[in-house]
Amino acid sequence: MKLDKQLLRSLPKVLLHEHLDGVLRPQTVIELAKNGGYMDLPTTDPQALAKWFHQGANQGSLAKYLEGFSHTVAVMQTEEALERVAYEQAEDLSKDGVVYFETRFCANFSH
Repeated sequence: MKLDKQLLRSLPKVLLHEHLDGVLRPQTVIELAKNGGYMDLPTTDPQALAKWFHQGANQGSLAKYLEGFSHTVAVMQTEEALERVAYEQAEDLSKDGVVYFETRFCANFSH
């Protein structure tokens, strides 16, 4: 049985282990970095940054995968940034049909 994307999006979903620091929108990362004076992003182009995150997450290396988190956590160190990222996470998950989720994040990260 083949399920199409439209059907999958329409079904209600539950996420019980979602990492807030792993779901930031690339444009948000760039804007938060700029506003917070964080200069260590590999690029400030949203499409290139999305590609960079995707490549790091799909190389079969935990070290490469975790490189992305050093950037996302670094830009999430203010109350305003956390509020924005959490709101965007809820918005994105809702669009994907998620009706309940439990999120977690790393409150501080050495950078």
